[in-house]
Formats: sequence, C-alpha cells, structure tokens
Amino acid sequence: MPSRARIFAGLLLAAALQAGTLAVHAEEEMASGVYLGVDGGLAWGSLDNSYDCYWYCTSAAELELDTGYAAALKVGWASGKLGIGRIRAEFEAGYRSNDAATLALYPVPPVAAHGEVTVNSYMLNVMYDFNVSKRFMPYAGGGLGMAKVDAGTICGTGASTTCMSGGSTEFAGQLILGAALNLTPKASLTADLRLLVVPNVTLNYGLNCTSSGANCSANGAEQFDYYSSVLTLGLRYIF
Repeated sequence: MPSRARIFAGLLLAAALQAGTLAVHAEEEMASGVYLGVDGGLAWGSLDNSYDCYWYCTSAAELELDTGYAAALKVGWASGKLGIGRIRAEFEAGYRSNDAATLALYPVPPVAAHGEVTVNSYMLNVMYDFNVSKRFMPYAGGGLGMAKVDAGTICGTGASTTCMSGGSTEFAGQLILGAALNLTPKASLTADLRLLVVPNVTLNYGLNCTSSGANCSANGAEQFDYYSSVLTLGLRYIF
C-alpha cells in the first residue's frame, strides 16, 4: 500500500509540473478521422436590448423564455494526438425552441407572455479534447457562424399590451464546455454546455395592442441581443 501511494503522488506531481493539470495521458493513440454527432437536451434563453438602451433608445425591453428544447447535428474531423489531447473541427446545425415566459418594457414591471421563439443556427466550431484517460475526455472550444432568430408573434397578457414579432439572421458566436465518455475507441457518449449569443436581432414591436397583436397604437422596430444556453446529451462516432 505505501508503494502504491508513492506512485500515485508522483503521478500527480509530474502532471502538475508538466501541464498544470491532473491529466494522466492514455497510452494508446487517440482515434482520428471524420466523425458524426447528434445530441439533444434543454434550452434556456432571453432577448434583451437593455445594453443598447444605455446609448440610444428610450425604453429598454426584455423577453424571458421558458425552458425549452434543443437538438443539433454535427459533422467534423478529429486530429490524432496533439500535445495532451487532440483538436476537433466541426460544422454544427442546431435548433432551439422556447415558449415566452415574461415580457418587460421598463420601467413597467414584467407581465406573463405567450408565443414562441425558434432559432436555427449554423456554426463552425473548433475544440480541444483533453486526454485525461482512455474513457474520460473533457473538451473546450468555441464557434462562429450565423443564426436565424424568429419570434413569431409574442404578446404580454392583458387587454392592452406590448407585442413583439419577426426576427432576422445575424452573426453568432458560442462557447463550448463538455466531456465525452468513450464507449469504444471510436464511439463516445457526450454531455456539453453551449452558450450562444446572437447580437442585433431586429424585432418589430407594437404598443397598446390586443392580446393577438392587432390594433396597436404605435409600431416600430428595435435591435435585441439573443442569449441562449443549452445542456445536451449526445452520441459521437469517428469513422
């Protein structure tokens, strides 16, 4: 037992000195090549123009979304072992859907809202897999691309309310944190968190509208920033 303890302590010290991590490198080569991945899970989000309103608009608005769902299909390429892990590059086509929760037009308090926001995103991602062990592999990275945000028609509750509608396709960026459990050298179960930002989404608004979005006393358009986080489980296979 004392001998095993000394070996374990030595491994930890060597890993900390060499890479600033507690990773223990796998002895065999990491799988490389083209891969296909699919995942799905929970999505959260909001549309907010409060930052822009510090500079030019007269009233800030925020749409909070209920918990929804997300799904994505990914096609990519994984390098062989590089340093303490490997690099992956992928194209990701994603979908998110959330029902409206509350709509706030400051300084008026938020009210319950109805409607749906959907997002179709197309991202190019680059990630690094940390080769912690043969079975467990955390990863981190990010991506750039385009996303189409569609708000349909969203209105607050009440006889006279604020409504939002429309949407636009804009530049998007995301951060990615996750981990893979290797079922075989080529097949993995994945779990990750993806934080997506789509700035300057153009939405139409109406003031003092009916609950269906009709007969508004005033209309206009504003730019909103869309924020979303998704937590997903998926499968990935390297061919």
